[in-house]
Amino acid sequence: MCCGHLMRWVDDRDRSLLTRNGWITFTRGYYHCPCCGRGAAPADDACQVPPGRASWPVREGVAMLGAWVPFREVAQVYAHLTGHAISHTSAEDWTETLGAAYVPPTLDRYAPGPVVDTLFLQADGVMVQFLDGWHEVKVVVCWGRKDGEDLPPRYLTAHGVSWEELTEQIAALARQMGVRQAGEVVCMADGALPIWALFRRLFPQARHLLDWFHLQEHLATVARLLPEGAAWHEAQKAALAERGPAETRAALVALATAPPDPADALQQAAQKCLNYLEANADRLDYPTARALGLPIGTGRIESACRHVVQQRCKQPGMRWKPEHLDWVLGARCAYLNNDWALAVKQMIAKAATAAKAA
Repeated sequence: MCCGHLMRWVDDRDRSLLTRNGWITFTRGYYHCPCCGRGAAPADDACQVPPGRASWPVREGVAMLGAWVPFREVAQVYAHLTGHAISHTSAEDWTETLGAAYVPPTLDRYAPGPVVDTLFLQADGVMVQFLDGWHEVKVVVCWGRKDGEDLPPRYLTAHGVSWEELTEQIAALARQMGVRQAGEVVCMADGALPIWALFRRLFPQARHLLDWFHLQEHLATVARLLPEGAAWHEAQKAALAERGPAETRAALVALATAPPDPADALQQAAQKCLNYLEANADRLDYPTARALGLPIGTGRIESACRHVVQQRCKQPGMRWKPEHLDWVLGARCAYLNNDWALAVKQMIAKAATAAKAA
């Protein structure tokens, strides 16, 4: 049926398609609509034959390569592995089509979700060069721990939005990973206030921890200006890890106020570090975190920024259009979140919907 009219058979027509086993040619009936003049081969839709000259499995395989290496390299690698040539524009189109179709699964609003002992969330941003300059890509990683074992993480990326605007997506990610039944929730980040404002609102009862290494960078800046800076820094590390922030705060206050000389570089550095410490005063309980076997560093999110974004999107000479970056990162997240099969189904379903609407 087309336009409410029965289509008329015209003839049998051949079609060639690149499959994982090479090129095949098959014959199917071709029909014509006397009302709108549209021609179609209904068997193509029934057999899920995509438009163009490559099968869905070929497109899926190429898209998987495109999620990891630049598109020109995809064409070279695919030709080397299979003996069949594809263009780099096809690699780009198929990768981005899958990434654009990918929608992460969401837990029903009333479902309890998985059971985990501890749920971890970490967030950070990484700069990527677009055609109009550098922009921040926001990255979130979430994983659970059960019976002492860390479970596989899930990732979320976004750009062009504030942390506030990611509220629903991060809440959905946490639900998917077990926040409703978690014995404890642990949120970690550097000193970025918008991230902490979001974590505080979404997870007010969670344990909030400032990244240990960002704090040490601030302390190291002060230590470099002291005659016995290395020993001073080691003393602060031991105090923070074993007894909390009180001793380090007192040491910074002493450096920032005696002798009173606002132009002194040491005083300025100490005051800046003291401000950082006090702005994160409720996120410095490292002794308890260590006693519970919790991480005190944001290594997972630092690794995620490199692994999810930088390794693919910050290679030499790369400049991105916003939507293209979104689609490539969508394909990467689909793979890393173990949602690849879901993304492929979503891609095929989206194509079928578009074909019906055409």
